[in-house]
Amino acid sequence: MGARLAFDSALGGWIPELNDQMQTSVPTVFAAGDCTGVHDAMLADPEIARTQGRLAGIAAAQSLGAATPVALPHEPGGQGEGAALDIPLPHRGRGPQFELSGGTARRGLSRSEGAVHSYWQTWLQSLLHAGGWEVNICQCRSLDTMLRDGPVNQDQIKRLTRAGMGPCQSRRCREQVGLLLAQAAATSIDRIPLPSFRPPIRPLPMNVLWPTDEPAAMREDWVSWFGIPTQFSPHWEAGMAIAEPTAQTRLILSDE
Repeated sequence: MGARLAFDSALGGWIPELNDQMQTSVPTVFAAGDCTGVHDAMLADPEIARTQGRLAGIAAAQSLGAATPVALPHEPGGQGEGAALDIPLPHRGRGPQFELSGGTARRGLSRSEGAVHSYWQTWLQSLLHAGGWEVNICQCRSLDTMLRDGPVNQDQIKRLTRAGMGPCQSRRCREQVGLLLAQAAATSIDRIPLPSFRPPIRPLPMNVLWPTDEPAAMREDWVSWFGIPTQFSPHWEAGMAIAEPTAQTRLILSDE
């Protein structure tokens, strides 16, 4: 959706940046629950995620002119309605605060800047100890070769090995792929970019798509869509058309 993400090791990895209204960097997109980061308190108390959802829902409705700010109940054991909501919130500070009754503002969780917890490396070492570099992390093959010879880029690995192109669309394997790339490149997981996602997000049967015909220009210039830096640039823009398949394109075709 284009929302800004940030890596927060304490909250489980890549999560969206939010303001105190649970609003992302995309004004029309709000987030709540596990996708905003998971910590010990959330695992023990589901009411935190529910309260985040209510706060996001009220803020979304207010942004559409359908609601006004209202006080929400405090967390269990708190002081009751109208008290400040002490709900952990990652990356607080972008945008205006959401004022609760009495002028109190929702507080956020401070982030340990730049820290990547050791459990990421411990988990990877356990994985490699059990399966070695031949460990199966996705519905793909030859990933160990790509780690030694390929780029440190999940999108490139995705195209060369199909890692992340299965039914889960990277939901289960992106951390494993990122950790292995980080290990091979001698860097930390927060420096490995996430793979991109393309609609329809989930696999669709071909009979859903086949009635739609492609323009002749798209069929002629289809190879231009494989360029990573310009993967979202349309083929009709200057410099996008490729006269003949590149070595990268031939490799992808031969892999198929």
